[in-house]
Amino acid sequence: MDYHKELTKRKIMLEATDPMNPDVSVEGLGTYDLKTLKTSTRRNIEDLLDSLLTDDPRTWRNAKYDMESGVITAKIAAIVAAHDDLQRMRSRGGPRSHGIDKE
Repeated sequence: MDYHKELTKRKIMLEATDPMNPDVSVEGLGTYDLKTLKTSTRRNIEDLLDSLLTDDPRTWRNAKYDMESGVITAKIAAIVAAHDDLQRMRSRGGPRSHGIDKE
């Protein structure tokens, strides 16, 4: 099985040991486990906010670039999609739903 093709087709791959931390495919950026993706996204947003505390006009241009590049947006969309997929699996029931918490 080609792991990357299967993951990009399904968007998430559950790990048997921790179903609440699946591998998530972020289009154009690669794959992350969900916890790492959330940490990385928080760090990106915190860095953006910290840079805006200075009054240098260049920081606003950089912020505009960061927002338009779509990296933060793609990561947030992947996190939301992963949670949606987890809830869909949980609601279907069966052995794959074990260990998935209700939102």
